[in-house]
Amino acid sequence: MDKDERELAFQYSWGWFKYHAQQRYSAFNYFLLTIGALSWAYMQKPEIINNDLNLMRTAIGLLGFFISLAFLFIEKRNTELVNDGRAGLDKLEDINNGANPFKEYHIRRLDKENRKNKLLCHHFWFRFVILVALITACASVLYPL
Repeated sequence: MDKDERELAFQYSWGWFKYHAQQRYSAFNYFLLTIGALSWAYMQKPEIINNDLNLMRTAIGLLGFFISLAFLFIEKRNTELVNDGRAGLDKLEDINNGANPFKEYHIRRLDKENRKNKLLCHHFWFRFVILVALITACASVLYPL
């Protein structure tokens, strides 16, 4: 692979990785906004919501449950797409005999050993927050305030 092909492969792999990483963060931000809005609606006083309060809170809890479940699946798919981009970048690094071909772009890549610490990964924390929201939504359905 000559220098132009490597540059083109890098641009494609980096573009793929960057796009899907941004999608991952955007989806997570929308999730937080949605759960925040549902939490606000759940905690409203009876004067604001003129219906049966327990029925309304149960409905909001169910909506929160299904939204959390949907975002969990979206997060799983986004992780797969980000990892595909990471694999492309890893392959380019292997082609260059382990040398970092990205120095001119000022990209500091984590080495593969650092990715094994789950507490330092976005993957763990994104899914942890989504699962907490999912469990909280279940609890709000089963035990409305």
